[in-house]
Amino acid sequence: MQNLILTGPQGSGKTRTGRIIADRLGIDFFDADTMINNYLTSETIYKDIADLVDWEGWVIFRRVESYVIKQLMDRHLHGEYKNKNFVLATGGGAVAHDQGTYYRFQNIKNIRNMGRSIYMIPYLDIDRSARILSERVIADETSAKNRPNLIDGFLDNPQGKYQQALEILSKRHEIYRKVTDFTVVTGEYTADAVASLIIQTFFRDGTQ
Repeated sequence: MQNLILTGPQGSGKTRTGRIIADRLGIDFFDADTMINNYLTSETIYKDIADLVDWEGWVIFRRVESYVIKQLMDRHLHGEYKNKNFVLATGGGAVAHDQGTYYRFQNIKNIRNMGRSIYMIPYLDIDRSARILSERVIADETSAKNRPNLIDGFLDNPQGKYQQALEILSKRHEIYRKVTDFTVVTGEYTADAVASLIIQTFFRDGTQ
């Protein structure tokens, strides 16, 4: 069995789906944003991702994100996870952001060293996906609180959220598809149904 790394935009269901997959397979689950927040609260003066971005900007956040992902990769290759499997849900921009090419390339390399990667997206039509993603982000107060806006200038209403999601996805969609191993079109299915699809596709015999 290989490790599984879930990527995709905010609202694509990476964390919820990843938890279900890990639980069903009896392996560990890691959420990159949670790992970053834990690192910030224990090792720095910042209380969470939003606080770090507010004070230092996105490039510094990307440095921290890359460091945390590398730490997990090192644990996989040389530490306590050398012989254990896990599912990792990355942040929305980990492999596709434009806020530091070096950090993005490091994330891609380290993710490839850890296992197979999946790009989760509602539909290949980015306009349709942007509408669904923005609706999910609005409905998920925790997601909206944990991640500040990537782009300023959009109204803080449903139309503004949709426009922001569309602009980000327009820039990142082809990057996601290029740098990951597989694309999973999730439609509007529940996280439970998407988890079943991924397990049936990639872990039929429990060893892939």
